[in-house]
Amino acid sequence: AVATEQEHLQDYARWTLQRADLAISRAKAGLRRLAMENHDLCSPRHLQRLQQITMDVLSIEDIRVFRNDRLACDSRGPAQRLVSMAKPNLMLSDDIGLTLGWGMGSPFPEMLVVSFGPYQALLNRDRLVDVLHDTPMTLGIATLDGRLIAKSGVTNSRMVDQLSISEMGGSTDREVFASVRGSDFRAFAVSERSVVDARTSEELWKLLPIAVAVSGLVIGLIIWMSRQRMSLAGELRTGIAYREFIAHYQPIIELATGRCVGAEALIRWRKPDGTWVRPDLFIPYAEEHHLI
Repeated sequence: AVATEQEHLQDYARWTLQRADLAISRAKAGLRRLAMENHDLCSPRHLQRLQQITMDVLSIEDIRVFRNDRLACDSRGPAQRLVSMAKPNLMLSDDIGLTLGWGMGSPFPEMLVVSFGPYQALLNRDRLVDVLHDTPMTLGIATLDGRLIAKSGVTNSRMVDQLSISEMGGSTDREVFASVRGSDFRAFAVSERSVVDARTSEELWKLLPIAVAVSGLVIGLIIWMSRQRMSLAGELRTGIAYREFIAHYQPIIELATGRCVGAEALIRWRKPDGTWVRPDLFIPYAEEHHLI
């Protein structure tokens, strides 16, 4: 049950990783399109495109445009106050920057910022771990150097730190966990031990019919072997297999001289418990069952 739950969590960690990659990839694609279109920054046509891309790309909450590291406009219109451009603290492929834990001047708390050229796309962290799951669990996404980006629930902080810096899977008395690594991020999933207990009960009920069938076969085998052992024919076959039959030699004496001139070979059966079986009992059985 523990192994099954670890595989289950590993699957959800992979799906969380795919979800985060997809959300950020869509944001990157939107910013690249803006950069290629070569609009006059913050012109009416440009503002219209900012609004359209913000609506089309579900992972983007807002797009900001900077000129000389100062906010010029966003998808809602020209800048109303002075805001400095946030410096990326992580660089992804294709000159894409990522800024963690920045929400200055944004109506959305704790945003994740994707930067490309003069543009910054604001992503809601929760969308990165917004994966439907069939059992209670906590999902998380972190950078490869261990900085947590988003987490869907409350769990042991030390466990989160460990899962954020390495790929691992296992269980404790209270939790079962698994983490996987991608090209830019690491994702993890953690569930309570109670989930495993419920899964254990399910596995036991699945195994119960098999256990009954195996028990029936074992009991039948024991009965068959007992009957074989209890019947004299079965005993004969077992005795032959285990070499319980031995030869005794009855000497033949010449009366005139008193010399031994030969011997009569007599078969004897000594069972493992030391008892002897009379020949007049087992020889007719051996002949009857073609064991002679």
